[in-house]
Amino acid sequence: MSQRSSLVFGLIILIAAGSYFWWRGQAEQKITRKVDLFVETIEFEKLSLTTPEERALACEEIFAAEVILDAPSPSPSGTYSEKEMIANLHKFHRYITFFKITEEDRWISIDGDTAQATLSGTMRVAAGPNWSETLTGSIIMNFGNSSDGWEIEALSVTAE
Repeated sequence: MSQRSSLVFGLIILIAAGSYFWWRGQAEQKITRKVDLFVETIEFEKLSLTTPEERALACEEIFAAEVILDAPSPSPSGTYSEKEMIANLHKFHRYITFFKITEEDRWISIDGDTAQATLSGTMRVAAGPNWSETLTGSIIMNFGNSSDGWEIEALSVTAE
């Protein structure tokens, strides 16, 4: 391989790597990764390899210091600290055997240091072998951009 072709090949690799890191650093990509982590964290199966401690660490990456939660009954709506959100998620997972979100559509809109991500689809929950429920609706996450990055400040679950 000649010196010139080696240089061209090296430049192509540098441009490709630079483009990838530029794309990955865009706000929409950062929010998409947070939404994916949120879904992975709240989904649950009794026979899961993810420990409550790992879920708590993921929640610390996802949630702001204070989160406004609006969910259908019997879920507790209100304003919660990050620690309370982690405790509520842990309690939810103790009472169920399965929770799965089947995403049909996702929208993300960004306006400066705020953003909103909406997931629409179905949510299926089961508690034991004799009870399960499927809810069709949306999960709306309002993000704020702070020194810690994009974090969920408000979370709303709506049923259709």
